[in-house]
Amino acid sequence: MQSPVQISREMIINLSENGVSSGIFIDLFCQSMENIISPLLNWDGQDAMAKLWAAVAKEGNVMAARIARESVWTARARGVQLYNQDDSTEDYKDDNSLSHSVAWWADEISGCPSSLEETIMSFLDTGFHPVSNSALAEKLHIVARKAVKSCISKSRVTIPMSCSALIVPGMLFSFLLSYFIS
Repeated sequence: MQSPVQISREMIINLSENGVSSGIFIDLFCQSMENIISPLLNWDGQDAMAKLWAAVAKEGNVMAARIARESVWTARARGVQLYNQDDSTEDYKDDNSLSHSVAWWADEISGCPSSLEETIMSFLDTGFHPVSNSALAEKLHIVARKAVKSCISKSRVTIPMSCSALIVPGMLFSFLLSYFIS
């Protein structure tokens, strides 16, 4: 089960053709954009840096990349994806998504992390704050810009209070249940 659900361009067109007002989609898209950007730009308050760390990790899909680096041979079999988990399987391809090479391992000499997001997380781990460190602020600005560009290019709208699940109808479920129980 997945919650909340992001609907694709095709679903937006389908709903629009069936009478849903375009103003609703505009409001939902603005809210989706705000939900992506605000955690990256909220630097004040209690636990702000921990929340920023989690937002950067989510935006850069850092944990999946780390898991894939730990077990290179089994990562694909386990279903670990190195890119955004929400990427659709449609033929549309963002020309700027891989405009530069993607580093796989940290630099052996300097020990610097391989991705921009991991670099930001390392800065935050060592106690730097974006207000007092201009390099960290610039890196966060680049990640936020990339998040906005990705949100716009994918045209995905998050529907709050929604849920999706896979349902297997018919006798298949009872067959599987009896097969595994006995």
